[in-house]
Amino acid sequence: MQQKGWDEEGKEIKNYVAERGARFKGGMDGWRKYLQKNLNANVAADAGAPVGTYEVKVSFVVNREGYVSKVKAVDIPKACKPCAVEAINVISSGPNWEPAIQNNEPAVYNAIQFITFVVDEGSAKKKRN
Repeated sequence: MQQKGWDEEGKEIKNYVAERGARFKGGMDGWRKYLQKNLNANVAADAGAPVGTYEVKVSFVVNREGYVSKVKAVDIPKACKPCAVEAINVISSGPNWEPAIQNNEPAVYNAIQFITFVVDEGSAKKKRN
């Protein structure tokens, strides 16, 4: 649904954005590429976690300029504490995000991001050898 906004003089503001959350530059595709390049996906296997999926829930703040701060793991898998450290590091050391927009102005945004680590039979066997 297209929303419209007007300035103080009653003129319509083109491309008005009422509200949009912060987002990684490049969207979901850019986020996947960034993780593939920068995330140590073997953290769970290296930590000796059994075969399975380990999801870390990370909270952080994106300020009006897109800078990321206050990165914190809020849900950590019991079998993979190092997964939380890796998730925090990859978000903390990443590029700025596109800031949230509220009433066509940049806004502070409290973000939640999930990062998943997988240990499959192959990576578990490699670790045991």
